[in-house]
Amino acid sequence: MFLQTTQPPVSVEKASEPKPALPAEQTNPESPMKLTPIQKKIQVEVLNGCGEQGIAKILAERLIKNNYDVVNSGNYLDKRGKTNFNVTETKIIDQLKTAENLTRAKDLADLIGISHHLVESYENPAPIADISIVIGKDFKTLPIFKKD
Repeated sequence: MFLQTTQPPVSVEKASEPKPALPAEQTNPESPMKLTPIQKKIQVEVLNGCGEQGIAKILAERLIKNNYDVVNSGNYLDKRGKTNFNVTETKIIDQLKTAENLTRAKDLADLIGISHHLVESYENPAPIADISIVIGKDFKTLPIFKKD
């Protein structure tokens, strides 16, 4: 029977290398540490429901310029998984069904230029984004598409 003993690992530090500063460490103890909150960008999905080629990309680019995080874009699919290009009016879908997200969806409706009655709210258990936008055939009348 053999007994094996182990010793804790030995840390070797070179005296000439400075230690890295910790994130919370203040470099100037005279001035107070400034904390800035992390602001989450609203994640948006842009879907083409009108059939106009490239329209989802145009809207996605304009939303990015307005500080939205576009996480997906493509064609709008109906419940059967078939492409649907027969959406008459552009609509916004709140995928989280929270008061805060509904407010964000209405703010987005204001930016795009659609009425709040075109904002729908559903509790999606596994959403791709916080908010989905389905571009309808009315897109040419919307202020966001008139901006350059």
